[in-house]
Amino acid sequence: MRGPALKVLAVFLACIALVVSIAFANSISVCKVERNTEYQPITTPAATTADSKGYAGRLRVYVVEPHSRWDDYNGNEYHFGFLGFAVNEEINLTGTEEYTKTASWTGTFESDNIMIIAALFNISESHPGQSDTLGGSAWPFDAYYSDAAAAAKPDTQWFNVYNANFTHTVFAEEGTATWCPSCPGMNTSMYQAYTILDHPFFYTAMVIDMNAEANIRMDDYNLHWVPSTYFDGGDEVQVGSDYYWNLGNKITACGAREVQTFGMSVEITSMSKGSLNLEVRLAQNSPPADPAIPTGETDGYFGVNYNYAANTTDVEENQCYYRFCWEEGDTTGWFGPYDSGTDCIQSHQWADEGTYNVKAQAKDSWGFESNWSDALSVFIDSFVYGDANGSGSVNILDATYLINYLYKSGPAPIPARAGDANCNGATNILDATYLINYLYKSGPAPC
Repeated sequence: MRGPALKVLAVFLACIALVVSIAFANSISVCKVERNTEYQPITTPAATTADSKGYAGRLRVYVVEPHSRWDDYNGNEYHFGFLGFAVNEEINLTGTEEYTKTASWTGTFESDNIMIIAALFNISESHPGQSDTLGGSAWPFDAYYSDAAAAAKPDTQWFNVYNANFTHTVFAEEGTATWCPSCPGMNTSMYQAYTILDHPFFYTAMVIDMNAEANIRMDDYNLHWVPSTYFDGGDEVQVGSDYYWNLGNKITACGAREVQTFGMSVEITSMSKGSLNLEVRLAQNSPPADPAIPTGETDGYFGVNYNYAANTTDVEENQCYYRFCWEEGDTTGWFGPYDSGTDCIQSHQWADEGTYNVKAQAKDSWGFESNWSDALSVFIDSFVYGDANGSGSVNILDATYLINYLYKSGPAPIPARAGDANCNGATNILDATYLINYLYKSGPAPC
């Protein structure tokens, strides 16, 4: 067999090999989990809101180890391995009253390797979910979406986030097992998604063969395959492993979901050997109004400080923080807090002439961010040291101008720093002398 026939056979065999390899890859992409009882989907919501302004939720506080005591099948440590629930209860929130929950958790842990993640699940409405695999349609479950999440270490807090791209912080539960040869890939990808992607996102590894509470929690998702990861309570489901950037797409999709917005924080208040105490704070919240266009000078000179003011209001009367964008790539840190409606005034100087768009953004005490304000256009011009009258050149008229300013109540130099011909940080008679020496005695030029 030669020529075209041989080529056809080679292509045919290559196709068969490709199909077999795909089938083989799929066959080991997940591992089967045997359940002791058959899952019965809930056909009605678990709870209903008290009124049109109320919110029926389940608050869960997950105690996790950032560096887990358990390793996956390949011997790599899990991250954010679940140890237990410090809180797992239904709550009902009405109006804008703040909800506070204190709790404690007892177990074995290292004080420098402990973290808590609080997640609020909306139990007033269920959604159909599926824990299938390889394109199947089995293993349904009732999904109750997570609408807010916050986290804390002993010395760090992360509030629930609201910004231009996310209505809330996304939370995920990774169903996994140490005996599963398909699970290490997802272990790696989830940690990459957490560390590489700039998303408000937390997750926990629910290692079902090492923690009974994790196994019971996975019953709620009708888990039959590991790894299976449930984002925001099942809004998005990933069965098997995937690349971290694809997981990022699921995180982004969850984060864009319209939710009832909550300010949420969790804090580890104290720790002792084998015990930690915590506090959760929660309130219905909205972001501050977008700040007005900043106010300040619209014409100036480089190297000169100018003041700019930002202002906004917050409907809940929360205090606000502000940051400024002076130009593309030059954004300040946050200033504050300021009472709602109070100006935040900051100064800035530009190093080069040009036209700059100054914007401001606000966030409230819960960390909810406004959009950026519209921009104030600022034209910054150059100046010449020694050109006291702003004519664009240095001559004897500038020396005269300085003398009139210093001794005859004449107008100040334009700008004030232009009169500092010798660049010693002050404008005085020495600058006038410096100019005369430069113009008529071959002295050094203004700096």
